[in-house]
Amino acid sequence: MADIKIVMTDLDGTFMHSIFNPFPENVEAMHKSQAKGVPVVAVTARNYNCASKLFRAAGFQGHVIINNGSAIHDAQTGETLWENAIPDPWLYEALRLSMEHCGVMEAYTSNEAVIYKKLPGYNPFYQREDEADVDPSLQRTRRFVESIDEMMNILSGHGQLVRVRFPNNEGPGSYYESLCRAGEFLITTSNPGIMEIMAAGSGKRGGCQQLARMLNIAPENVMTIGDQYNDVGMIIWAGIGVAVGSAKERVKELADYVSLPFDQGGVAHAIEKFVLNV
Repeated sequence: MADIKIVMTDLDGTFMHSIFNPFPENVEAMHKSQAKGVPVVAVTARNYNCASKLFRAAGFQGHVIINNGSAIHDAQTGETLWENAIPDPWLYEALRLSMEHCGVMEAYTSNEAVIYKKLPGYNPFYQREDEADVDPSLQRTRRFVESIDEMMNILSGHGQLVRVRFPNNEGPGSYYESLCRAGEFLITTSNPGIMEIMAAGSGKRGGCQQLARMLNIAPENVMTIGDQYNDVGMIIWAGIGVAVGSAKERVKELADYVSLPFDQGGVAHAIEKFVLNV
């Protein structure tokens, strides 16, 4: 069995019960792993501010990887340890094309969500009314703007991720081709009708690789856990790539091991099997 020295896990649909609540068995297994000297790292499409309450409450220690692998932060203090921002000229073009083709987009730094055009019925995922424990501090880091120039004034030098939403879950069509001509990006998706745009070298695989290099840990000593298409890169790269049982079928096909579904403690089961050996 591989000698796992670090675990890197997706949050939503993998570690979490809901947007702000992890499964208790996953938290317990994480603490046992950390006590054994094997850190557990969150790898999420959220920015740091949106997940910081969770990081503290669940007890994540050491590092977290945010914005789909675009930055690495200290889990508890929020200090930025590494960042791969989209170069400003390419970021501007990505925003311009997004406005031209769909008109609804969000862009993220480590701590701010910048949202173009507040449309009727539009509700950022971390502001859903059915979440009773939404962190009020998020209100201070969410900005609605009316122009690309406003967005660039906020994002300049630190724009890590652009999330574009297409009407009726439609695909990107000609937008994708135009985007490829505008700059060098990493493009992925985590849900139908959504495109996530980052700097080349990001993505969850890129973020995991960077952290492994920082910690001098070989890929064969890494276990990654996920459920969605944007988790595939890190699952393929790691020594042991795990898909929870509720993952997309293609993700499960590419994984080394399929664990229990996320709502049955799939992360805990994988940690117990490959780290705690129980």
